[in-house]
Amino acid sequence: MLGDAPRSGRPPRLSPEQWEDLTATLNASPTEAGYDEPAWTPELVRSHILDTYDVEYSHAHMYRMLAKAGLSRSG
Repeated sequence: MLGDAPRSGRPPRLSPEQWEDLTATLNASPTEAGYDEPAWTPELVRSHILDTYDVEYSHAHMYRMLAKAGLSRSG
């Protein structure tokens, strides 16, 4: 039979354990993670992921990461 097989998509770059750790970090104040910032911003999240997990994402992807972690776009 012709057709594409089901695809699972691109695998996440962060492991499930790293994602759990990141989500906990993002649901706390940035000051608790050692940053002198009042709120998580896409730029700060991107920098934190690169520094902590040595994984780089695009700036645009940070909005999806923040939403997935349960945070709004504001901040």
